[in-house]
Amino acid sequence: MAYSWKTIALIVTIVLLLFGLWHASSGSSESFENPTEPTFTMYYADWCGHCKTAKPEFEKLVAKSPMDVNGVKCKIRLVSPEKQPELAKGKQIKGFPTFLMETPDGKMVEYKGPRSTDGYLAFINKTLGGSEGDVTGDEESAV
Repeated sequence: MAYSWKTIALIVTIVLLLFGLWHASSGSSESFENPTEPTFTMYYADWCGHCKTAKPEFEKLVAKSPMDVNGVKCKIRLVSPEKQPELAKGKQIKGFPTFLMETPDGKMVEYKGPRSTDGYLAFINKTLGGSEGDVTGDEESAV
């Protein structure tokens, strides 16, 4: 039984359409979903000198993640768009490093302050409505 080129083209189109729908509904759309809790992320590149300088201070926060700010849990994470493009897709990354706070209501706030633990903590407090000293690491808040 010979198929015409129109039939073959129709079958290929349907298969591609079904694949596209499956792919869109799979976990690959995570970057477009709002986080369920505030998330403060440093987007970095291994080759970036500024990232190499900022990363050790930020890693101190990642070790304490999630942090508690006035009763609100805040995740802290490091993301390399080159290694984890699905986590950076759709984000406002203009250069490296880029620091973004994402809230469950879809708001994104870029951090441009000092690249120090104290600077990050002050930003988290201010952004999430805490007062000075309201941020604690998970292990501290469990005590």
